Amino acid sequence: MDKEEEKKPTLVDKGFNLAKSLLRYATEGFPNVSQDIYEKRMLICNSCESLNKKKAICKLCGCHVEYKGRMETESCPSKKW
Repeated sequence: MDKEEEKKPTLVDKGFNLAKSLLRYATEGFPNVSQDIYEKRMLICNSCESLNKKKAICKLCGCHVEYKGRMETESCPSKKW
């Protein structure tokens, strides 16, 4: 098993990450970042080696970056944004 496979979150990890993200997002009143910040986040994600570009899913947390990138309450697992 290579390092990339070791980092891949399990289905349980993905579910837990999603639940935590949605709880934070809802608790704060569903705040979104500006379009400018969103576009900057997507540029960072699209150039990241941890992005599954075909599915637009982060290999580290399992999140769909186009959704997570809009949420003001969320951050990159690699601390890139």
